[in-house]
Amino acid sequence: MIDGKEQLIKAVKRLDGALIACGILIALLGGLLCLGSMPTDSVPETTWGLLIFGLLTVFGGIALLVLAIKNNSHPETSTFLRKNKHAFEQVEELFRNKIYEDNNIIMSNKHIANKHNLTQIAALEDIYVMYLHKTTYNFVITVGKEIYLETPYNRLALSIYLQKKEDVENLVNNIASKAPNVRLG
Repeated sequence: MIDGKEQLIKAVKRLDGALIACGILIALLGGLLCLGSMPTDSVPETTWGLLIFGLLTVFGGIALLVLAIKNNSHPETSTFLRKNKHAFEQVEELFRNKIYEDNNIIMSNKHIANKHNLTQIAALEDIYVMYLHKTTYNFVITVGKEIYLETPYNRLALSIYLQKKEDVENLVNNIASKAPNVRLG
């Protein structure tokens, strides 16, 4: 079984993989913009602005790519782990003392996290607002149902789309009983 630290590093690397793809895409689009706006004898000089914008886009994409590759090769130095210095301890405690787990949520006596994205983790004592959110179109739930948990530094979105109403009520009551400062909205 994979421990919490390895899963947190995998979650950070997955986010950095998306940044690498975005950096490549931005750099390629900037390069195409540069090639398409090359001034020739028959093109007016106003294309110099497009050329400069394209070059800035290329450099921005390359900078994003370099930053994402650096964070992907050394995930311990990522922005999330620098801001949340106790993330490894929180995840280890979460996996060591699980009291509730389903397809989307992991909860211990002190912490709660999104199972698919462990960077969304919070201490239960830091949660101050909890509310249900449904996305509907013509009175039909289209995208999903989520429980939002607000903390002073983070917002957790926990998906409860295919869960029964009784299970959702039990989960909300369980979170409310464990989080001392929470208000239901």
